[in-house]
Amino acid sequence: MKKQVEWPNDHIRNRFTQWQLGLLTVVILGINFIGALNNSVIQIALPNLSSEIGVRYETLSIIISVYWLSAGIVALPSGKLGDMYSPKKVFIWGLGIFAFASILCAFTSSYLIITVLRALQGIGVSIAVVNGVSLLRIIYPTSQIDTAMGYWAASISLGYVLGPSVGGFLVEEIGWRLTFAISGLLITLFLGIALWLLPSTNAENVTFDYQGASLLTVMIITLLLVISPLQEESWGWVTTTSLLFIFVASSYWFFKHENNVQEPLINLSTFTQNRQFQMSILSGATYSASMQGLIFGLQYYLQAAQHYSPSQSGSFWMVMSISNLIASLLVGKLSKVTGTRRLAIIGTAIRCLAFAALVILTLSSPNQNLSFFIVVIMLLFGIGMGTTSAPLYSLVVGTFEQKDTGTIAGTYNTIRHISSSIGVAIFSQSLLGLSILPAVSNASNLSLAFILAFIIAFLGMIFLWLIPKQNLSFSTAS
Repeated sequence: MKKQVEWPNDHIRNRFTQWQLGLLTVVILGINFIGALNNSVIQIALPNLSSEIGVRYETLSIIISVYWLSAGIVALPSGKLGDMYSPKKVFIWGLGIFAFASILCAFTSSYLIITVLRALQGIGVSIAVVNGVSLLRIIYPTSQIDTAMGYWAASISLGYVLGPSVGGFLVEEIGWRLTFAISGLLITLFLGIALWLLPSTNAENVTFDYQGASLLTVMIITLLLVISPLQEESWGWVTTTSLLFIFVASSYWFFKHENNVQEPLINLSTFTQNRQFQMSILSGATYSASMQGLIFGLQYYLQAAQHYSPSQSGSFWMVMSISNLIASLLVGKLSKVTGTRRLAIIGTAIRCLAFAALVILTLSSPNQNLSFFIVVIMLLFGIGMGTTSAPLYSLVVGTFEQKDTGTIAGTYNTIRHISSSIGVAIFSQSLLGLSILPAVSNASNLSLAFILAFIIAFLGMIFLWLIPKQNLSFSTAS
């Protein structure tokens, strides 16, 4: 007789065999893996993509930032919808959107269409990821939430492990298009398994805040257009001023509406009354901004400044991803020794050390063989990421009940995605003049950019220190 596994969550009564439960976990984490794989590949493919479609490398930052900001638009609304109706239903919609956009990306050469499809990819991933957090909390009991979030981070790391090696090979030997098609087909497979296995929860009798969601969308879109214009040059001052006015006005209206509506998209008192949530959110924002800026800037450094091939630069990224993967898998055990908050602080400190080393590296002579030092730096980044990302997620969701997980995870992801786009925009602006500046100025610009990333990461460590130790939730005491 097959061993049966009972759901720890009280309102889920389905029963699964052990292998079905394992397969279910793979499906929930699968979108993390494919999303990371896809992003890793697009980073490596950017120089080739720039040549093929005739757009400057720096301008392609919009392809990255539109992904994150589109994800930010739908993260909070989709989390709320998952809490209201069923995380399964919303999760499946996310998988379908991502698969559709990925397959279409393989058949277009238009910069504008690729940008739109990347936005759809971001929407699909965000919908699935946010509701995947809710599904994980259904599967895993509270005592194992750190371990679950470790698996969560590990699935992302695994995508980045395979992305540089597999993606670098595909970009060089076959082309970047096939990578999009493969992503779409893999997600289609996960979609079929999700329809078969995922559990449904009872819908809540709650009205969705459409006005709040619309205002949030306007806020994020105008922010995207300000920091990453859909053209090679910046907007004129009239357009920029108009966009900023719309952003400020919609932000004011959004917060005023959320304070007055009976069933808001997000209860703003969450930010004012929960210190752990406040500081964890801020630390997560600095984490995303610094790391996405690093990814964009370091890719330029490896290929344009150090003249490594896509596959060679991919091998350096794989070092970071493997160390990230190992650290993420150990988060559950490490947090029992250090506590979740302290583990996140340690991880952030390691990343700060890596940024400092990177500043020194970019100022070194370009004629030196720096491969060993790059490997060490990437190793530090991987360990720092693995011991920061999962603990931050645990700190964010730890003070809330299961029924609010989608909304809270959506809020966190919205802020992370916006921060990621800001990080990419900051670094791309630092690179705009590199092609017309001498080599020493190139190094100075890169160093200044990485100094800024160090400062941002250090702020994240300060935010973590400000979390009151006595109020830490479940397994987060340190």
